[in-house]
Amino acid sequence: MRWGDRTVTMLALALGVAVLAVVPTAAVASAAPASAPTVAPSTAEASPRTAPRRRWKPARGPVFNDPTGSPKQRVAIVARIRDAISHTRRGDTIRISSYSMDRNDVADLLIKAHKRGVHVQMVFNDNTISNTQRRLQKVLGKRRDRPSFLVFCRGSCRNGPGGNLHTKIYSFSRSGASKDVIISSSANLTYGAAFAQWNDGYTIRDDRRLFRTWVGVFRQIARDRKSTPRFVGYSSPDHSVAFQRELARASGGSTEVQAARATGGDPVIQRLSKIGCRAPQGFGAGGHTVVRIIVYAWYGERGDNIARKVADLQRQGCRVKVIGSVLGASAARMLQKAWIPVKAADWDFGDRISTGSDDEIVYGPRCYSHYKFFTVNGAYDGVGVRATWTGSENWSRVSLGNDEVTLRLNGRPDYRRYSARFDSMWSDPDATHQVGVEPTRRPCAYS
Repeated sequence: MRWGDRTVTMLALALGVAVLAVVPTAAVASAAPASAPTVAPSTAEASPRTAPRRRWKPARGPVFNDPTGSPKQRVAIVARIRDAISHTRRGDTIRISSYSMDRNDVADLLIKAHKRGVHVQMVFNDNTISNTQRRLQKVLGKRRDRPSFLVFCRGSCRNGPGGNLHTKIYSFSRSGASKDVIISSSANLTYGAAFAQWNDGYTIRDDRRLFRTWVGVFRQIARDRKSTPRFVGYSSPDHSVAFQRELARASGGSTEVQAARATGGDPVIQRLSKIGCRAPQGFGAGGHTVVRIIVYAWYGERGDNIARKVADLQRQGCRVKVIGSVLGASAARMLQKAWIPVKAADWDFGDRISTGSDDEIVYGPRCYSHYKFFTVNGAYDGVGVRATWTGSENWSRVSLGNDEVTLRLNGRPDYRRYSARFDSMWSDPDATHQVGVEPTRRPCAYS
């Protein structure tokens, strides 16, 4: 059966994931392989550097993994995180906020860093807790008033119960010769993020004001208490960052969601509304603004509202292309009706164990794009731009109740890297396919 043909309950999991069809024995769809892939770690993966070097600096800018590529390409993002951990020294502080973790290689490096005097502070969502996290917590402890700890949030952390902690930020007060290092990613610290998902990561270093903003947000996250304001922002000429939770709650009755999100109050619609389709000279293509969107979960009422806005952009003269993974059938129809080219990046459909539970069997893709970015080349907020928006937020109702992060990256270099990534996914038959089908082929490395 196709996505639009199933008359089943549609649920959402904590990763901000849309859910796929329910099978007779379970009800929730999964966002990633529930356990480590059955592949032996390669030499490139198994041998991270462990001796800190004072002159080493983390690479700036974007990094992308490829679950269908070489061993080095699969672990490109986690390798950057491992290197940053390995180059911390006594007195430095590592702060990690993520949804999930099962990578033992990263855990081993964090334990080594802790033993050499690095403060390691980690906060995770509590939907799933792995043996790796339990092992780390035994070493780091769970007292938030200590220099090192590992704790789990009951909800979205900064706003109490309801929602989820969905940011994936790996930060270092110092790593090698660089200070104030932030790696924001769509990837969790899981094997599935490398072997079964396409993800991105972006590194910013030596931006003291941004780092201070992040540390303030992290301390709120770690306290796991309601905090105000829900939105915390930072801006510079090169990049801006939004830490956000839009709604006081996004579970239970949906009246609040319907009232707030059917309007321009949605942060995604607010961003899209600033796009103008007549590109200034020197921008866009043939006088038209070019928009490229690749988002993992895009479905439901919120997804439809966003799809209507994107369709309007196409009708106004923008040149839009879209890649979705969990793309709702109604949202896909709206986009296609507006003559927007649309492809899907989801593979190997079948039964699997849910990441939201240790024993629920779910149906869905086991290989897919986990990106959440879009690019604009043309008119934005009245001026010509080449810009990229990326981060952790999916285009579904669940994300409205989550702690999320969105980066805006300004300028040609980052725009070119992200646009090239979109184009490579679009043209690769092992990455994207026709919308509305459920391939059983297995292009990802885990299979």
